[in-house]
Amino acid sequence: MFSKSWTELDAIELDAFLGLLILHGVNHESKKPLCQLWNEAKGRPIYNATMSRNRFSEISSALRFDNKKSRYLRELTDKLAHIRELFELWVPTLRNSYLPGPYLTIDEQLYSFHGHRKFKQYIPKKPSKYGLKNSILADSASKYCCNIQVYTGKSPGVPPERNQGRRVVLDLVQYLGVDSGRNVTTDNFFTDLELGKSFLLLKRNITLVGTMRKNKPEIPAAFLPSRESAEFSSLFGFTKEAALVSYVPKIGKAVILLSTTTVMLRLKRPQPQIAQNLLDLWSLVMEAAKQGGRTYPIQEDLRLVQRICRQRILHGVAPTWKQEDPMYRGFGADIIDFSDEEDDEKENVEPTAGKST
Repeated sequence: MFSKSWTELDAIELDAFLGLLILHGVNHESKKPLCQLWNEAKGRPIYNATMSRNRFSEISSALRFDNKKSRYLRELTDKLAHIRELFELWVPTLRNSYLPGPYLTIDEQLYSFHGHRKFKQYIPKKPSKYGLKNSILADSASKYCCNIQVYTGKSPGVPPERNQGRRVVLDLVQYLGVDSGRNVTTDNFFTDLELGKSFLLLKRNITLVGTMRKNKPEIPAAFLPSRESAEFSSLFGFTKEAALVSYVPKIGKAVILLSTTTVMLRLKRPQPQIAQNLLDLWSLVMEAAKQGGRTYPIQEDLRLVQRICRQRILHGVAPTWKQEDPMYRGFGADIIDFSDEEDDEKENVEPTAGKST
């Protein structure tokens, strides 16, 4: 394409090109046309001082990150073959260049893309709607991307993956080590009880907080949306590994939250601090989302959960909670009877639930 006018690209010019790309992103100028960026009156002088607009366009059009001659064979087994080598160099750099804080967030990001890729996704709730889906582990305070996975769809000849959200979370936090001592916040795509147990079984000392989808089999029927549940009421359940909260923001709707934080599990009775601890963790994530100026998928859920801390939590025993009851679904097997302080020390604890109104 540039056989006659092309000038060989050296390391210095490549660094200058990459520097302009970084400056482009820092100044949020991705949607501005190149003619405006290189305009002497409206643009920034550094662009013209670094290289001409035509040279920048030439490099952008010709730059490749793999061997095009062998790309076809690699694409048969790897849909990300175009940038796989560069991607595998970049991701370890993200992990090794930053020490994350105590609160982390895992969520999906849809990178806007309208080209032709087989693994391009359509997510109507995202701002861009069409693009490449990434699962990102980010520091809740600084918004730094600590780890990332690109979703490339189902591999040829392989059955559809089950429990994909659980697998993605475990992959993203694996590099944190055995005794991390951090908390991870997720949305309902990733959260389930087995995920919380996986953290404990792997002895990574990582706690989990996140909303859950209503179709999870471990959720007792009493925690699901019901017209009989009082508005602004909260229902609490406990196992040895996790605590479950079902909050009713309005009649017929329920927000279900799972937490494996040690502060909650040590409580023998449901206290207002339970809701406050959840609120504190989720507020950190929300604050980071607001500072970033982006919409966040769990914002609506958090607004509903915030009202939990305003409720006066009472304790009691629900007589219908028995293992032979049809409503029982696994989560109630080890729920602590917090109506008696000594019950949690017994080996066989009768399942109960706490309710607040």
